[in-house]
Amino acid sequence: MQATSAREEERFSRESSTVALVTKRSELIWNTRLTNNVSVVEAWKTMQAEIDELMAKLGAEIGFPDLAFDETGYVAIINEDGTVLNFDHYPDQTAIVVYSTVAELKDETRFDIYEEMLMANFMWKETCGATLSVSPTTEHALLMASLPTEGLDLPTLIRFYENVHRLTWAFSDRFKSIAGEDDAAAVSTDPSDAPLPSSFA
Repeated sequence: MQATSAREEERFSRESSTVALVTKRSELIWNTRLTNNVSVVEAWKTMQAEIDELMAKLGAEIGFPDLAFDETGYVAIINEDGTVLNFDHYPDQTAIVVYSTVAELKDETRFDIYEEMLMANFMWKETCGATLSVSPTTEHALLMASLPTEGLDLPTLIRFYENVHRLTWAFSDRFKSIAGEDDAAAVSTDPSDAPLPSSFA
């Protein structure tokens, strides 16, 4: 009985040590994960503050002194020519996404506009890295572009805004002409004549 008790005590001691070791290791893993999560959150906050500052400076440059993302990371710029640029900032994806409506799709002209969009998208020759697409929820054609935020500076952000703005105007005008809208400007739809930027770089 005494030998059995000794073995049981030894077994209990080993089990207690194992439980203590596992518990300590679990606490260490939890604390490490918690620290990492806090670090990620702090990094996102820092990045967001930097992007907010850049957007404010962009607003000051283009005449929108109150330009700022809302709590969802969204802001729209309504330009004097009627183009609207929608900005979304996704900190977990480290990119700013910009999209703009360039055409309302109507049955009588939608396939002509589709053809124009597909040709413009080919090898990004006319879109300069942006993409023309169709909204899955509305009858609109959209121009979309993304800008990485890592290392982003004000000159790059201004150039990106100006290029997307020009692209939006150019394609909106071209698609209005295709649709035969009265307020479309009398410009050529020849791609070589469109005032498109050479690149987003």
